Amino acid sequence: MAEPEVDHSPAGSRNEATRRHNLSTLLRYVHHHGDTSRADLTRITGLNRSTVGVLVGELVALGLVKEREPHWEEPRAGRPSPMVHADADVVALGINPETDGVRMGVIGLGGVVHELQQRSVDSPPTLPTMMSLVRDMVASSAALVGRRLVCAGVAVPGLVDEHSQVVAVSHHLGWRNVAVAAALEDALGVPAAAANDANVGAVAEALFGAGRGERNLVYLNGSASGVGAGVIMEGRLLRGERSFAGELGHLTVSPGGAACGCGRRGCLEAYVSMARMRAASGRPDLALDDLDALFADPALPVLRELERQTERLAQGIATIVTILAPRRVVLGGLPGAILTARGEELVARVGALAMPDLALDVPIVRNELREHMMSVGAAEVAFSGLLEDPAGALSALAGVGLSHRGSVSRATARQV
Repeated sequence: MAEPEVDHSPAGSRNEATRRHNLSTLLRYVHHHGDTSRADLTRITGLNRSTVGVLVGELVALGLVKEREPHWEEPRAGRPSPMVHADADVVALGINPETDGVRMGVIGLGGVVHELQQRSVDSPPTLPTMMSLVRDMVASSAALVGRRLVCAGVAVPGLVDEHSQVVAVSHHLGWRNVAVAAALEDALGVPAAAANDANVGAVAEALFGAGRGERNLVYLNGSASGVGAGVIMEGRLLRGERSFAGELGHLTVSPGGAACGCGRRGCLEAYVSMARMRAASGRPDLALDDLDALFADPALPVLRELERQTERLAQGIATIVTILAPRRVVLGGLPGAILTARGEELVARVGALAMPDLALDVPIVRNELREHMMSVGAAEVAFSGLLEDPAGALSALAGVGLSHRGSVSRATARQV
């Protein structure tokens, strides 16, 4: 799988032998930055105007970008430069299995969310269960009709070897050595890719959300499947050996403390926990989307639990800030809701617990993409092959009911 780069300053090349790179640079830029004039693309890439014109023309012919005339409020001298934008009707599926359900988004180039579906489950989904639910959501998807499905991505709460595309282990789902990407490719007939869910969230927020423009950030997510983190350093996702870096949910915040699903004791995710919040609220079906309303309740039935989790979260963030020195910390899911409810207390405790000076001027913010984040991030991982080699990826695409210029019909969707 090609790397989904967080590239804030792409540059092209004038060498014709690097045509593939130049196509990639242009497509990646408009995908991540939106409507851009040809003149700005010329300036950004360093290519000459005629070369940019040829490259844009090829991307238009491939059906990956569209052009429109600029709209100017006042008359201007000179010939207007056409505006270029990624074609949002080129779509990927962004899939996220959790212990309590499976979510699937239909995401267009440019990070456009066309649709988000979810299917609930009573127990952690097995791979066959997930595939059955995905087939059901594809079959019922109105957003896929008439659009070009080119790939699929899955964000998994666990250790994902991004080289082999195998889930090495997901303690919460009960998966071990599961070839989830291969299963999706077989079922959907399009290229598929898998990645850790927190890494996916970090990429999504860095490109389209609360981390835009930041080259050093930590994203901390909490869901029914535990606490995970994605780390972006110098504009690149920190992967480590076998893509396993970033398991910051397993920082020790209480040595010898509460048992964690990983087999250790005292981990951050053993305390910052949806299971604990459900128990405290007396609501076994409490969902992430319910947390803001729950924490805003003046009676606050979970007050003591919220205070405990705020303190443990502060301990974890203070350690992260001390070790990694990010420019920004982005919180999603349960940590994000805790930040909204107890922001002043949380930030003050991080400042008190972190190494002096390291927590200064490090904003702690809530994620912007909210419920769209995992689907957008999973789609970004899936789009990486197309962004790396636009022409090559499309020429290799041979999906069920799909073609180089084809789209998904309702009948095709129901056959997947």
